[in-house]
Amino acid sequence: MKFKQYRSLNAFYASFIILIAITSCREPEKKYLPLGADITLGCHSSMAGKPSFSGSFERRKNMKEFVYNDTVYIQIFDFSENNRGIYRCVSQNNIISVTSLELNKRSSGEELVKFRLVGNDMLMYCKRLTKATSLQWKWISSDSQSTATITLENNKIISEQNFQTRLKFSPDFALKLSPVTFEDAGKYQCHFSDHIGKTIHLITIKVTAYPSTEDFHGYPMVLTCSLSHPLPKNNIVFVWTKSTAMGSVPVKTDILKNEETNSSMLVEGDPTESINWTCIVFYEGTLVAFVPIELWYKYNTYEPTTDLFKTSALIPSAGEEKTDENSQLNVVYFVRTVCLAPAFAASVLIVCRTFKQKYLPGA
Repeated sequence: MKFKQYRSLNAFYASFIILIAITSCREPEKKYLPLGADITLGCHSSMAGKPSFSGSFERRKNMKEFVYNDTVYIQIFDFSENNRGIYRCVSQNNIISVTSLELNKRSSGEELVKFRLVGNDMLMYCKRLTKATSLQWKWISSDSQSTATITLENNKIISEQNFQTRLKFSPDFALKLSPVTFEDAGKYQCHFSDHIGKTIHLITIKVTAYPSTEDFHGYPMVLTCSLSHPLPKNNIVFVWTKSTAMGSVPVKTDILKNEETNSSMLVEGDPTESINWTCIVFYEGTLVAFVPIELWYKYNTYEPTTDLFKTSALIPSAGEEKTDENSQLNVVYFVRTVCLAPAFAASVLIVCRTFKQKYLPGA
């Protein structure tokens, strides 16, 4: 009997080891990306426990991680040689998927779509197969009303003032635009002397709070997540989530239509000191941006007060305090005068009557 149990146990362990070996040897899905592209990988798991990413890649500054709806997302901005590697989606030690990201070194004339939050960085790669010492980036704003030219020659950057102070050289003959402003949206096209290179379509994103991210308890706020301009396909979805102890909870979803570029969320004054909200942006079914915003609620440091002379819910200024004090003193003097006048008159009558009786007996 014990021997049969031993054999059953060994068979179980053997099956488990074979299963691990099979999942470990899973053939990776290979993706070849052009230099400077953005990509988002999702690791979804319906099993209990948080899914995660592992593999041969190194976590770098141009990578961000976000958890939403049983899915872990990894965003890679401005993909380069340093981001190559194996990305394994793992949940409870089970490998769900394997992706191999490789750099397409032969590409030079792609059209890339980039989403950037206001304040972030953007790298602009313009690499040709043959050696070049100079090139130009031409920028056209999203409304086609403004243009600019950025020239790179002999390790010098020549540009209009709106870009000049925010451009720096990066490795691989790339330009770093930092920080990105909302008005930087538009088309960036690389030009060589003999051909046109890479084109970047930049969409900028910002989140605003009205009246501000810091308000009194009980007062509502309006959060707005905005794109710089509408996209041709309009496959944009905004999801507003609220951070709780259980994770990000979706509260509102907006699917943009026609020329819409923003989504708003009304937030009531919360009794807690702070609340975290996130605007998640999906483009063609892929998460392209998540914008966290933290709201702070303050309690009023004063309460409406009522006294004998005045009722007010406002805190008076220094000058008003003096005026109110003088007014109150004048009222007190007036009341005292009114009350003491009869007493004074009675005292005078008593003194006069006593004087007549004593000194004028015949009067």
